[in-house]
Amino acid sequence: MRAPARSSARGVRTASRPWTTTSFRRARSLSRGIRQFNNPVHALLISNDDLVYVGDRTNNRLQVFRPDGTFVKEMFIARNTLEPEGTVYNFVFSPDKAQRFLYVLDASNKVIRVLDRQTLAQVGASGGHAGHNAREFFHPHSFAIDSKGNLFIGEVNDGQRYYRYRIAAGG
Repeated sequence: MRAPARSSARGVRTASRPWTTTSFRRARSLSRGIRQFNNPVHALLISNDDLVYVGDRTNNRLQVFRPDGTFVKEMFIARNTLEPEGTVYNFVFSPDKAQRFLYVLDASNKVIRVLDRQTLAQVGASGGHAGHNAREFFHPHSFAIDSKGNLFIGEVNDGQRYYRYRIAAGG
């Protein structure tokens, strides 16, 4: 069953009425022709306000649900990316109580995207270049944040290193 949807200029889609399912695995999105998650669903987090964020990596999108499976909204992350691995590798919430920001690790484009969690609008980014120097990523994969707002990024394959990023006040 599909719920009517509205689109915004940023590509965020929101349901105008609830849409439920008994299983996130069988969830249907409101997006153009993408009716289910692709393999792999690579990240999943539940926010302090009980929203479930799902990283559908190879469909280049982030989807938001309520715990009962009700679709809330979705955002495509660099939708035109041609890499078959997709863009939404991992993500973390900012450590403030409201979890104002969502940091998305886009490993195909070698960038950390900073999203406003309420609107899913991109408000910042870091990286964007492949390599082994400062602010360059080879194959970022793991992602974590501590209570002070330090981001930790772990690389796999030939990268074999980890980074610590200090987040400036306000995002």
